[in-house]
Amino acid sequence: MRGLLLVLALLAGCRSEPAPRTYAPLAPGGRVHVLRSSSGATIVLELTASDFAVPDEELVRWCERAIAAIEAYFGRFPLDETRVTVSSRPGRRVLYGQASAGGIRVLVGKDAPRAALDRDWTLTHEMTHLALPTLAREHHWLEEGSATYVEPIARALAGQRTAEEVWREFTRDYAQGLPRDGDRGLDATSTWGRTYYGGALWCLLADVELRKRSANQVGLQQALARVVAQGGNAGEDWPIERVLALADGAAGGRVLLDLYAAHAHTPVATDLETLWKELGIVRRGRSVEFDDAAPLAAIRRAILEPPGPARGPAEVPGGPPAR
Repeated sequence: MRGLLLVLALLAGCRSEPAPRTYAPLAPGGRVHVLRSSSGATIVLELTASDFAVPDEELVRWCERAIAAIEAYFGRFPLDETRVTVSSRPGRRVLYGQASAGGIRVLVGKDAPRAALDRDWTLTHEMTHLALPTLAREHHWLEEGSATYVEPIARALAGQRTAEEVWREFTRDYAQGLPRDGDRGLDATSTWGRTYYGGALWCLLADVELRKRSANQVGLQQALARVVAQGGNAGEDWPIERVLALADGAAGGRVLLDLYAAHAHTPVATDLETLWKELGIVRRGRSVEFDDAAPLAAIRRAILEPPGPARGPAEVPGGPPAR
């Protein structure tokens, strides 16, 4: 009798654990590597081609670097699980990317060397899209603009870029986002420059204004991370007002909602030269120098302030499934 009671007690304490999941390739001959991010997300990397100049390990490392950048910015990977499908085309760099809640597709030049993968921004840009709910068509500028703005900062926070490189790009490129003759507000102008760099410039202005209002304690990084923490991601369809209100909650005001109202239907021509000067960014030919005595220099530094050390993603044993 005692033996029976002991067996019943042991059984009561047991919990069934699910068997480890395997992931089959979706393309014939595809090779699957399963990565686990430091926040516990599963990223299924499928390589559909066998003619890459670099070994699979380099493509895995490239994906790991993008994951690390995303987590450095948002604090976690936006989706619990996603698939990154990589195909080859003629070329020596990363050629194209597209993201949706269903996964990310990337075309990589088959002759791309490791150095090209290390320089690549495309995969991090596409992963950034996963962190924002899907918006109505007229708000596409925020989808592309936020990815354009966040990507280089995220890579800098992960130790993959320098502050000089990031601000040099911003001062070189952001004038493309200024309104031209005949343009209207961001919601009503769908040109390439206004969509990508107009949206990115709006994000920079939002970052600066959030930090002004919060004594430099809260920026766009914390605001967007709050959206992700509250369940906002590419798998959700939200109105822009919900996204911005939730993000505004990080600082406890209406910074983003008010900035959206100012730019949505009116072409705002930001004085970039004054902005760069106030941030303490001095252009010297193709390089930049920093003026730490500038009025917004502390904000400039805080935008790229690195986080504490974090554990990077790791490949999960047993990833490649039976064919």
